[in-house]
Amino acid sequence: IRDENLVANARLRGAELSGGLRELMADHPAIGDVRGPGLMIGVEFVTDRGTRVPDGAKAEAVAARAADAGLLLLTCGVHHQVIRWIPPLDVTVPEIEEALRVFEAALEG
Repeated sequence: IRDENLVANARLRGAELSGGLRELMADHPAIGDVRGPGLMIGVEFVTDRGTRVPDGAKAEAVAARAADAGLLLLTCGVHHQVIRWIPPLDVTVPEIEEALRVFEAALEG
């Protein structure tokens, strides 16, 4: 972990991933929140940002479309409304960029 500087990589890649997901949130009202430290990030899906009603069906549909395109994501939460991102500590910038492209396509489904 120390030799490969994985802690610093997780911090940097996590900031890039969170930033990219927040950019997608601006264009997709179904995303109610993006949260989490480092590379452990949750994207919460809602039917309406004002009421914050969970939308598990949307989260599961997005996760399924992402999986069909090769991006494996987990859903969690009481209503399965959160997509959990947990990439490996050695994830690269090109991998983050590709994952965001796949996720965006899955959102637009």
